[in-house]
Amino acid sequence: MMEVPPKNMDKETKKEFQKLSRLVEKNFGLVGNRFDKVEVNIVALKFDMGEVKGEVKCIDQRTDETYKLLDGYVNSQEGFKQEFAAMKHKIGRIEKVIKDELGVEF
Repeated sequence: MMEVPPKNMDKETKKEFQKLSRLVEKNFGLVGNRFDKVEVNIVALKFDMGEVKGEVKCIDQRTDETYKLLDGYVNSQEGFKQEFAAMKHKIGRIEKVIKDELGVEF
């Protein structure tokens, strides 16, 4: 990448130009190395993000299963509540018949 100094430069200017060219080339090499390290870190982050996505998917799946389980439980409790109300009503009618027919009160 070193630039060739123009031919009409004097020797001191050419030396300075070459020194600056080497310095620029060296610094670009260092920058290139830093980009290589950044690229490695980006690859590592992409891998980590893949793991995180897998864990989030697992958590979503467990959450869905928990919702289904909870929904089933709530529905069964609602069924028990309705059944209890129906039994309470029937027992009330039975108590009324026993009281009216037999004169016994509970």
